Amino acid sequence: MQPRPRRRCLLLTGLALMLVLPLTVRSAGTLELNRASRAELESLPGIGPALAERLLQARAQAEFRSWAELQARVSGIGPVLARRLSAQGLRIDGSPFEGTPARPASSPSSTSSAASPQTR
Repeated sequence: MQPRPRRRCLLLTGLALMLVLPLTVRSAGTLELNRASRAELESLPGIGPALAERLLQARAQAEFRSWAELQARVSGIGPVLARRLSAQGLRIDGSPFEGTPARPASSPSSTSSAASPQTR
């Protein structure tokens, strides 16, 4: 059996490592998508086991370069979820989500009855 001071030292060292190691991925309340573990991804509300798996599989193909690329490559990630995850600290190459929801091009018939920006 180990002496008490040695056991306490090992316990404190282990706790310190548990606190310091996540800082390589998560700093100042942010989590880098291209470095995050499955557990870290699943810790974010909105990312469950299935979405975490899709994220990891897509990242294994190539790292994400932008939020637009993330949305294009991973089903289930749209602008609403991207904005929510970004607000929780998720980052891609250090960048938060700043995009706006993409809208499909309007057909001529739908724009004819709409008021122009100057007349509103």
